[in-house]
Amino acid sequence: MASGKIIKLVVYEILQFSFLCIPTFVVMERFALHLKEVQNHNNDITYWLIVSCSIAYVMTVTLAVWVPVKVMIYKKRRAFILERKWRPLMLIYLLLTTLPCFAFFIAASEIRNSINPCNSNKFTDLPVSLTLTCLILVDIIQKLRKYRLKGLLTVQIRENIPSNGPVVSYIDVPSVSAQVRRAQETHAPPQLEDSIEPTLAEGEGPEYPSSISGISLHTAPSIHSISTTSYSSSRTLKFIAVKDARAEIFLDCFVFWFDTIEMVRVAGTEKVSCSGWVIPIYIFSFLSLVRIILPSTSPLLYSLGVMLQDFPFLFIRIPLLAIFPYTTPVLYAVKNALVLGTHIYFNYFTRLRLCRTDEQNFS
Repeated sequence: MASGKIIKLVVYEILQFSFLCIPTFVVMERFALHLKEVQNHNNDITYWLIVSCSIAYVMTVTLAVWVPVKVMIYKKRRAFILERKWRPLMLIYLLLTTLPCFAFFIAASEIRNSINPCNSNKFTDLPVSLTLTCLILVDIIQKLRKYRLKGLLTVQIRENIPSNGPVVSYIDVPSVSAQVRRAQETHAPPQLEDSIEPTLAEGEGPEYPSSISGISLHTAPSIHSISTTSYSSSRTLKFIAVKDARAEIFLDCFVFWFDTIEMVRVAGTEKVSCSGWVIPIYIFSFLSLVRIILPSTSPLLYSLGVMLQDFPFLFIRIPLLAIFPYTTPVLYAVKNALVLGTHIYFNYFTRLRLCRTDEQNFS
């Protein structure tokens, strides 16, 4: 009988392969049907030609790229180390599935506007949602691989995770006030114990104090490997105050792309789809998806999010709000402006001499 690991591996591979094929089939089939409706003729040759091209494209991509990369990863375990810096499988999915789908979105919009402008856009309702949903689900599956699906997450996952984050644990170290009182009782000058002095382990980059006021910091796997715990001391709230990294993956992956989903939705509205704003919206929306090739622990993820999402989206939403009111909420424009402004201020302006504050001013 097959083990649980093999069954989970087979299910994950089938799901990822289906998410690779389904968006391409659906988008190209809807594109062929849309082209047939726009041209107003009953000729099925063009329709079946595009459908057959989609099948040939998926088979070529699967045999030439997807299967060889999967075999290389499972035969060479060292390839898993690449996921600490970047995710090659997500890059392949982004280039082979998402990019062609976005290209067909732009082509369908241009064909419709050139033949029958200002007509209701029925093409981008299902295909856009399906493309982004499959991309998010592939990301979720890729992040769930290192976790078990049964039982509580009580063991730290050390496989394929760099030990680059401090984890808090409590040890019994006397506080400074307790040492002062003890020193006053014995009429001796107060001295701090050696256990609260900051130390630096060999080979570790930044300096972390080994113990401060009873708190010990040590390098350990990512925060997602912490076991399921309850943060409430009350027994009545113990059922609510729970946390599990496996459940948080689903929430984080969908919330992470809400801004991009909203921007693509704007491109499907009737007013915007009839204008020339469709092309820059789809281009910048795809560029914002490039962040998916970085792992969640990468220090470049936040900066790329500001440069590839908030900065271009802000300068697209401001003209859209002025030209096409009520097409996009003001909330997203405010979010882009706040994220961009705070990123520039706290990371660059605070380093200038004008914005610096000396410690003497607070004494």
